[in-house]
Amino acid sequence: MKRTKLEIDTQDKKAEYKEFLNSKWNDHYTKLIQDTSGNPRNLFNVINKSLHKREDTPFPAGMSDGELANDFNEFFDGKIQSKRDNLDNIQNNFTATVEYPKYTQQLTDHYHKMKCEN
Repeated sequence: MKRTKLEIDTQDKKAEYKEFLNSKWNDHYTKLIQDTSGNPRNLFNVINKSLHKREDTPFPAGMSDGELANDFNEFFDGKIQSKRDNLDNIQNNFTATVEYPKYTQQLTDHYHKMKCEN
């Protein structure tokens, strides 16, 4: 099939326009990458956006909202209880390892006698 001069010109202009857009796109992202090269988080965000990557929903498939909420609740309740148990163990171990001097009671009694005499 023979193409007309108008069709050839249109295709040429489309190709030029596409090349122009690609050039501008490359310039824009090159500048963004250079500007964010000192901050890895921003750099990765720019790269992911340029690759049209989206974060997938990290929630498990096939669970209802109620089941998911209960699982989160159980997980964090377990974490909190674990931390409390660890703190209790630390406190109990600390109290058990601190030995009060044998003469503590004697010092207390002596202090009370002095206080009463004055």
